[in-house]
Amino acid sequence: MTQVDNLTNFADQQTVLILEDGSTAAIDLTYNASAERWTMNVTYGAHIINGIGLCDSPNIIRQWKNVLPFGLAFVTSDQTDPFDINDFATERVKMFLLNASDVLQIETDVFTAP
Repeated sequence: MTQVDNLTNFADQQTVLILEDGSTAAIDLTYNASAERWTMNVTYGAHIINGIGLCDSPNIIRQWKNVLPFGLAFVTSDQTDPFDINDFATERVKMFLLNASDVLQIETDVFTAP
């Protein structure tokens, strides 16, 4: 699990994630002030996923776990969703890149029924 620490308080920003195999994924983050909401678009190869509403999640792209070889976690200390333009700049919300091993661990620890 690697923290993505280059996010700012810009309403429209992009970061490129370098995955373990050397490939890349582009993440576009957009803040909507009237809705007080962050959304994300993910591009990995030919796969484009648009309009993901950000929330406190151990793997927000879980439903694409069989398509994307990585995961993305958004974590807050108070378990609230990202709602402020400064959330990433102040690190109230932290974003983590999950490798395949991290995704499997989260599937086992968080999503597997006892």
